[in-house]
Amino acid sequence: MCLTGTVAADGFDGHRFTSPNALESATSQLFGDDSNVSKSYAHAYTISSEWLRKKEERACPLDGNCPRGYGAPQGPLGEVYVTHSTIPVERSDGTKVNATWRYVVGVQVSVALNVTADDIMDTMGNGTNTEYYQFAWDDAKTFRPSTLDSFSEASPVQVTVNAGSECTTGVGRIVATTECFPFNMHVVAPVLSAPTKWVLIGEVGKFIPISNQRIESISISSSDGLTVSIVGAADEIVTMGAMNVGIATGVVYQSTTISNGSGVIRWSK
Repeated sequence: MCLTGTVAADGFDGHRFTSPNALESATSQLFGDDSNVSKSYAHAYTISSEWLRKKEERACPLDGNCPRGYGAPQGPLGEVYVTHSTIPVERSDGTKVNATWRYVVGVQVSVALNVTADDIMDTMGNGTNTEYYQFAWDDAKTFRPSTLDSFSEASPVQVTVNAGSECTTGVGRIVATTECFPFNMHVVAPVLSAPTKWVLIGEVGKFIPISNQRIESISISSSDGLTVSIVGAADEIVTMGAMNVGIATGVVYQSTTISNGSGVIRWSK
């Protein structure tokens, strides 16, 4: 709130105060009766001070147990956003389901926050499987995670505080040391099949690695291999990652070149 604002002369505009008298009383307590600042400035400062007091009342304590699950008046202490992508999947038995990947972004959070299944989905089932995995983009392995972590009620997404430290970014010809990302980017991915438990990480180099604009369909073969049908521009090289969490210990990346507007990327069991 701008401290040079003013309270409207033709009507009360005291925001958190219930009446002009309440605002005058609070202003008097802050500035006294003999203050040489203008009334407009004193009113604006008092209103701003009250907003900050209300914010502090709702702030999360250091132990992380936030009252009503929230911190600042707008929600968490910082900004947290959630979105999703849904792609059709055909399993090896011929059944078809919709699989949904969920994305959690934390921007300049000042208190760490746990994001649970209740926060981002209606159920843990989602019509595909009750098992999910999570991964996060980081500075060192930009958009190319090597391992996955379980996602469950006991293992939520952890949106962390940006410490403002220096990080080495890039994996190609240009490697630079800059301030670490001012945001967290997390992906919660469903297990696509059983018993092989394929998890599709998606396209390398994209904030939204799973997109309907890139992926037409996903299928699991009778031999339990994973096939992803994609679209794109002619001669475009597309790289995607997937992991068979039932038998593998790391993410496997495969590439293909788009021809006649489409392409296929496959992973074998």
